[in-house]
Amino acid sequence: MKKTLRKFVSLVLAVMLASSVLGVAAFAADDHIGDKGSLEILNYNVAGLPIPNGVGSQNSSVFLNQIEIGYYLNKSNADIIAVQEDFNFDQYLRDEMTNYANVTGEDGEVIRYQSENSALIPLSDGLNIFSKYPIYNVLRFEWDESMDSFQREDAGSIEGDSLTSKGFMVATIEPIEGYYVDIYDLHADAFGGQSYLVKQKQFTQLAKFVMKHSVYDPKTATYDHAVIVTGDFNCMIFDYGKTEDSGLLTNLIDTAKLNDAWAVQNIDGIDENVSDPEFDYASYYDYANRTDIGWNAAEQHYDPIERVLYASGNGIKLTSGMDYTLNFFYASAEPERSLSDHPYATVTLNFEIVEKVQDDYHQHDDIQTETEHSFLITFLSFIGRILRTIGNLLRLPGLQEAADNLLNR
Repeated sequence: MKKTLRKFVSLVLAVMLASSVLGVAAFAADDHIGDKGSLEILNYNVAGLPIPNGVGSQNSSVFLNQIEIGYYLNKSNADIIAVQEDFNFDQYLRDEMTNYANVTGEDGEVIRYQSENSALIPLSDGLNIFSKYPIYNVLRFEWDESMDSFQREDAGSIEGDSLTSKGFMVATIEPIEGYYVDIYDLHADAFGGQSYLVKQKQFTQLAKFVMKHSVYDPKTATYDHAVIVTGDFNCMIFDYGKTEDSGLLTNLIDTAKLNDAWAVQNIDGIDENVSDPEFDYASYYDYANRTDIGWNAAEQHYDPIERVLYASGNGIKLTSGMDYTLNFFYASAEPERSLSDHPYATVTLNFEIVEKVQDDYHQHDDIQTETEHSFLITFLSFIGRILRTIGNLLRLPGLQEAADNLLNR
């Protein structure tokens, strides 16, 4: 009897031990520790301004350009594509991007691989994200401050930054189950002079939002989600000797604890010298042989306004693949004519799962929703920008105050 009991107890213990081992093995198989992969990021200002002809100095049909751009973007098969100035001809572009089409799941729920276009100009921010992975929780934000005037005394030209809802958007992708990356797409104000001061405030707004939304923990110096920030920054690290601009990007990168893929590849990262107004740029970076898009003939690289910034988080370690490149898409009928006045930027970010992170993000009820701008609020914002521009041009403080009341609704 005792012998039988001992055998029974041994059998029970063996079963419990086997179950425990299998359970540990199953958990280990689920935690993805050590998994590796890559994300190819493509960023492009598609120049989709609603004008009859012309992209910069190019004589071209804008809506036909969007068709070709959509074709080339789809052909790139990049994991993440962020675009700017995607305004009234958005549908022409996305109709070509079949690799990034939304699908309907078994339960009838739409699984998104692209953001919805926010509106037509002048109510649109022109920003969109296309992904090879489902995207969640798309949010859009206008800059708190932008240039008010058509006339830029410093540039000697008439521009219209204040006529569109420039700002930034963010979406979340899930490259591996339970591990998340927040993708930011931005379009900053252009030009110099007063715009430099405006961009400084815009980048400060962005840095604060990134650290709050993606949850930066200063104690561990890590984010809850990995972060990728791309877009049209209208700003370079060196800006070819324009020292008033030299600190804008470095301040953003330092404040938000980000890395710059171009800087990692071309200047071994960013150090304190870059933001020093007295620093000898010419000896550090030879910009004398550049073309109008910033090509450095001696060093064979750019210092572009199309940036890709990144930070690790949520157990995902991100590193630059050291293949940051810029190029143009060209019209098929005219090989020498570019489809946009901007080059597109591509970079591969490698990732590795380095730790298990418990994240209930997938349980959020609004995971598939996109924040819809109230048409009335967006329209009032547009009217406010117009009034503030007129008030600034005509030196009418009362009109500027009325505009501020609308914009600070």
